[in-house]
Amino acid sequence: MKINLIASFLLLLSFLSQEKPLSEVVHITPPKKSESMDWVEHYKYMLKNYRSSPAMDGTTKCFNKNGIIITFWDNILWDDYLKKQVKNLSEMKASKLETLEELGMSNDIDKAEIIKVNDIGFFISCTHVAGDEYRYNFDSEYRNYKSISGRVVCKKQDRKKAEKIFNDLLKSIKFK
Repeated sequence: MKINLIASFLLLLSFLSQEKPLSEVVHITPPKKSESMDWVEHYKYMLKNYRSSPAMDGTTKCFNKNGIIITFWDNILWDDYLKKQVKNLSEMKASKLETLEELGMSNDIDKAEIIKVNDIGFFISCTHVAGDEYRYNFDSEYRNYKSISGRVVCKKQDRKKAEKIFNDLLKSIKFK
């Protein structure tokens, strides 16, 4: 009886001590030697160092690699209404480009295209803000009403490094 109780307790402890995965949707690898940031740290860092808006909420995973900011988040649709609203990548691209045009930001778009990496479709874009900041964005295709989105933000002088981080991040993504 005591042995069963101790074994159960140890099993519970091992279950509770397991780290939550970075994503419930995909396997993803953040850049080596990047520092994980909680949402509050990320928010304060972005307000202090960038004009770009910070991540939207606490579910976003945030990393800092020498001042280059990497964020990503899961998109999981549970609601039937939202499931009916799922857009394919072409519709997503058109919608986002239309929004940027409505905001008067269409001249800020350096790249907007649909690509495939590891047999996963992505809508990717690169925009610049006030000439000295760049945002590399991605949205994956939905599979079983699940996708992942993310952003890499950098200063102009770090653009090449950020583009490599962005491409490596995409290459690391594999649906579960």
